[in-house]
Amino acid sequence: MDINFGQKISELRKQVELSQKELAAKLGISAQYLNDIEHGRRHPPSEEIIQQMAKIFKVNADVLLIAAGTAPKYIQESALNQPEALREALAVFRRSQKK
Repeated sequence: MDINFGQKISELRKQVELSQKELAAKLGISAQYLNDIEHGRRHPPSEEIIQQMAKIFKVNADVLLIAAGTAPKYIQESALNQPEALREALAVFRRSQKK
């Protein structure tokens, strides 16, 4: 079963034993907005908020950003400025997934 961004945030929030209200307060967003994200009624938040979530959950922010359907800004910039390097990195990644 695939897990979406909201479900992943809900799972991680429960692991760190925070209520939606507590997490929302730490992030500076409303509990209703967080509830909507967790239930797939809203798009994932900004990269800044996702970065804050990663710190609270003690997980790699890149993983959450990719789960949110976006690439971290440094990857986006690399794609524009160094497309060949990004292509090579993705090729290495794809090969590692075949093993």
